[in-house]
Amino acid sequence: MKDQRGLAGLALLSWAAGAQAHSFGQTFTLPIPFWIYAWASGATLLLTFVLIAIKGQGEAQREPDEQCPFERPVNRMPKWLALPIQALGLYGFFLAIVSGWLGTQTKTNNFSMTWFWIIWILGLVYASGFLGNLYRAFNPFNTFVALLEQCRFPLLVKKHPSVAGSIRFLPALLGLMGLTTLELFGDCRPKDVAYLLGGYGLVYLFCCMQWGRPQVNRYVDFLAVYFKLLGQCARSIRRPTDRGGLLQSAENQIQVLLIVALFATTAYDGLTGTQFWLKTVWPTLARWLAPLLTTDPQAVLANPLQTNYLLGPYFVIAEKAVLWLVPALLYGAYALAVYCSNLASGRKHNLNTLMLAYARCLMPIVLAYSFSHYFTLLLTQGVQIIHLFSDPLGRGWNLIGTRNLWRAPILLDVRLTWNIQIAALLAGHVFSAWLTHEKAFAIYQNRRLANISQIPLLVLMIALTVLGLWILSQPMGMV
Repeated sequence: MKDQRGLAGLALLSWAAGAQAHSFGQTFTLPIPFWIYAWASGATLLLTFVLIAIKGQGEAQREPDEQCPFERPVNRMPKWLALPIQALGLYGFFLAIVSGWLGTQTKTNNFSMTWFWIIWILGLVYASGFLGNLYRAFNPFNTFVALLEQCRFPLLVKKHPSVAGSIRFLPALLGLMGLTTLELFGDCRPKDVAYLLGGYGLVYLFCCMQWGRPQVNRYVDFLAVYFKLLGQCARSIRRPTDRGGLLQSAENQIQVLLIVALFATTAYDGLTGTQFWLKTVWPTLARWLAPLLTTDPQAVLANPLQTNYLLGPYFVIAEKAVLWLVPALLYGAYALAVYCSNLASGRKHNLNTLMLAYARCLMPIVLAYSFSHYFTLLLTQGVQIIHLFSDPLGRGWNLIGTRNLWRAPILLDVRLTWNIQIAALLAGHVFSAWLTHEKAFAIYQNRRLANISQIPLLVLMIALTVLGLWILSQPMGMV
């Protein structure tokens, strides 16, 4: 449904207007005019550019390759850390399937919805983005298939071919777009989460039979690929000049498009929930479609109920098409910025090489956009997981004695929320700008050329910053 938006599970919160990701169900008047925020944010990025240009030291040096416990493969992670995380991931996975099938279909009272959309897709994402790739151990699909391998499951023990280079990351990209489409337009219920997790597990198992578990985790499984990028983000936060982090180049253009799509889908979700979208985009599309669908378009447009009845399904189709188109448009903007960067430097580097080189440097922006749009959901619905562990089916149980804990959502003051969102967006963009400069210094080996090459990318980042702030500042549509 239209009001049940968000990759993070805004559908869970339809019971309370105050729980939307960044609206709290009210029109928020900014403390100062929006244009001041926009100019101040752009000036911050510009000042960052100047400081980096002055201080640039050339190619980043690799520091000792010391991995924190969260980044190590599971078989080298301390057992005291790996085993509880693995057990929690596997237990939560099966409990989500059972509760989705057998529990209440009231979204906020069922364990499966909060566990998957909030704890897994949001909480674990932010933890991995700052601490390291926790999903290595948490991944219930990987754990289950690994157990099958230990049991000598026949179709998993043979030698597997390599994933063809032309399709590497393509299944992951399709997984991202499919998951986003389901959440934004699927009116997801607890039983749907059970189907989703069960189906995803079967697909994961089939892919492991085809290519083997290591390659599936690296190239095929969207969740594993996403969390690996987040782990590299955490690594770069701790050691920014370590070239084992985000300063690595992307492996192919599909991975570049995947990174761009992670940003684009979040921005699109935020935009389609605003009154601007409902009061400007929807009427405009209605005026275009009405003459094609009725012989009396003016009479239809004069009656909002009739308009919604006649044109509503077409509007949803159009929204889905735009969702799949937006990543391609942003990918084109990124390619144009990199092309202009190459022209500005006066060097004729290969465009494909440059696009791969800078792509992972955009991950801090991806993390910042997701956090700024959805972090409030952890405080409103995320805390409910404590009592849902005692009553996973929503039947009034108190299995572990936590049924009465954290029943009320935590609602922050809207001005505090806005300040946190601004800080997150600026921090992500500033860090991305710094990483792209480091990459440019390594490519050009010349401070002047590196600085000049970054001007088009700086323009793109300022535009994305202002866009993000504008979306967050818009009043939300009615719930």
